[in-house]
Amino acid sequence: MNTATILCRALLRQARLLPLAAFFISLPLSAQVPSLINYQGRLTDGSGQPVTGNRTMAVRIYDAASGGNMTYEETIGTVAVGNGTYSFRFGSGGAVVVSANETIATTNGTNQVFTGTLQGTPSSGTPSLSDGVYTWTASGGSSNSDAFSVTYNGTAKRFQVVYISQVPLAGRAIVASYDTTEAETIDASLANCEAYLALSVNGTEESTRTRLLAVPYALKAKESETSVDAQALVQQVGELQAETTALGTSVQTVAAALSANVTALQGQTQSVNATVSGLLAQFKVVGLSGTLAFGNSTNSGTLEISNSGFGRLAVSGISYPEGFSGDWSSGIINQGQTQFVNVTFTPTAVQDYSGDISVTSDATSGIGTIPVSGEGAKLVALSGDLSFGNVTVNVPSQLDFTISNTGTIDLTVSGIAYPRGFSGNWSGTILPGDSQSVTAFFTPTALQSYGGNLSIASNATGGSGLLSLIGTGRAAGVTGSMVTVAGGTLQISNALNGTAVSTFQIGKYEVAWGEWKAIRDWAVANGYSDLAGLGDTYPSGSADTLPVINVSWYDVLKWMNAKSEKDGLVPVYQVSGAVYKTGQSVPTLNSSASGYRLPTAAEWDWAARGGVSSQGYTYSGSSDVTAVAWYYDNSSDGTKAVGTKAANELGIYDMSGNVWELCEDNYDPYSLILTRGGSWNLNADICAVAYQSYYDLFPDSRYNYLGFRLARSSGN
Repeated sequence: MNTATILCRALLRQARLLPLAAFFISLPLSAQVPSLINYQGRLTDGSGQPVTGNRTMAVRIYDAASGGNMTYEETIGTVAVGNGTYSFRFGSGGAVVVSANETIATTNGTNQVFTGTLQGTPSSGTPSLSDGVYTWTASGGSSNSDAFSVTYNGTAKRFQVVYISQVPLAGRAIVASYDTTEAETIDASLANCEAYLALSVNGTEESTRTRLLAVPYALKAKESETSVDAQALVQQVGELQAETTALGTSVQTVAAALSANVTALQGQTQSVNATVSGLLAQFKVVGLSGTLAFGNSTNSGTLEISNSGFGRLAVSGISYPEGFSGDWSSGIINQGQTQFVNVTFTPTAVQDYSGDISVTSDATSGIGTIPVSGEGAKLVALSGDLSFGNVTVNVPSQLDFTISNTGTIDLTVSGIAYPRGFSGNWSGTILPGDSQSVTAFFTPTALQSYGGNLSIASNATGGSGLLSLIGTGRAAGVTGSMVTVAGGTLQISNALNGTAVSTFQIGKYEVAWGEWKAIRDWAVANGYSDLAGLGDTYPSGSADTLPVINVSWYDVLKWMNAKSEKDGLVPVYQVSGAVYKTGQSVPTLNSSASGYRLPTAAEWDWAARGGVSSQGYTYSGSSDVTAVAWYYDNSSDGTKAVGTKAANELGIYDMSGNVWELCEDNYDPYSLILTRGGSWNLNADICAVAYQSYYDLFPDSRYNYLGFRLARSSGN
């Protein structure tokens, strides 16, 4: 249970409330309904610690003369308690209650009823019951003389009630004490006492001990003072108000005098300010700044003219040395402002220019000149990437480059010289700081590398007039264009005889290094990290048209998936339902995928023989092996550019010779793998279309005679 130590209590006496130290009232109270009252108090818990938080409080007034009947009650509502301290106002929202005996429940459940009043002024010692200090009866009407004792200390002016029995813990006395006013005023204060005040916290009225203290404690005043009534307090307030009014009048008089003095001072200050402003307006300071060393490659700069004085600066003119000019010459510059002037350097000869820019103004001080310099020069610069890469023989390709005039004098270009295989031309004048875009053409006439520098013929006195070009001639279509092969049935003398082949697509060329590297670079940037660096040992340019070799079966399948993704197709090869990008796993085929794959043995055989257009040749496209194949007799030193021999009946190249080609059929990484077509290091008979070879290859092995070409299912 929370125990409140009430710091301020109210005692209602006849028709007026006695003045208290923490009470403030403005109107007298009736005998039953109080006027508006400010109430302050302190709330502690059972261990005596101050309470913090919201509490619901109510005020009740009891009639002492009638035996404790409640005559007034008001619900205050929620009251904020901070560190034990709280306050509220009451007297306007309560209600008069009918008189009734008040039953006070002690902590052990025994009821006691207050039935008497305090009469007279006791002296030090133990007041007897006959003194009228208190009259108590326990429930049942028995004597209460053994329930408590009452003592009074006249020196300390303190009553003390000690409960001797009927307490929760036997042998422990519970002491309730309270202060009173001066002993000599007790009689005057309490002679006609009719009511006392009790406080309810969270629906529970404070304990009997605390509530009993409400009657005398409400009379507390400073020990050196006697109590005064409300009329005396109101009179004191009136006197204070009169003194305050008089003081206010005096303050107004003083304020009026001060205001007049301030007005006079303001007038004098304005006069002084006008005089000072006039003097300062005559003080004009000019300052020049800017980076005006133009060198041999800059034709424009900025001059800054600033007014750091107090008046308006009038500029009447600006003079420039030879070769320099500006876009502003006269005008007004206000205080603290800066005028920006664009200065242009226009040399007419290859020489040095210098001098001072001079500003004419009405400035009273400052520096009105600033040096400027520049160098007349004709400088040329070339920029652009003229790496053409692989270009089909006799098919022009074009790239742009830029000629820039980085000097300070007009640049005149009279012509451009190109190395063999490259062309283009332009002539004309380029102003300082400007540039000209020019188109260069590359038209290879042979399967070889081309390169060199183009050279600009001009009046430039400096700079670089050279720019490198590079390109490679390639056979038509080596970027992997596909041929659609109409389906049919194989009529041959091997295990594939009678095999039906559906329409499909197959690569016109064996995959070459140029295409491999382009797809590989995209693949590495998109999760195919295992392909990084594969093919870098074959230099770009001449090797770009050579068939891919020295890549493993794993490498080829990942590369095909990457090409499928890059071309917007669905990859064919999967591992655990995901696109095969990394690792060394034997993937499954998604038969409904639209992407690239290896051709089956039947598809390869059908395409190599010319499909429905077959002429029955021994080799793919001819019975003359030299016409259609690179093999040991004509290519014992290595592979050759794809597409440089004759095509077969379907327009497909190199299905005989150059490199063995991987096929798709039922690959088991621990058994034989089927390859077709022969290679550059073998005899002519092995390049025949009827020849089949099974190699005992591991999927991670790489060979310099084994390559591949693309295939796709036409229905997908």
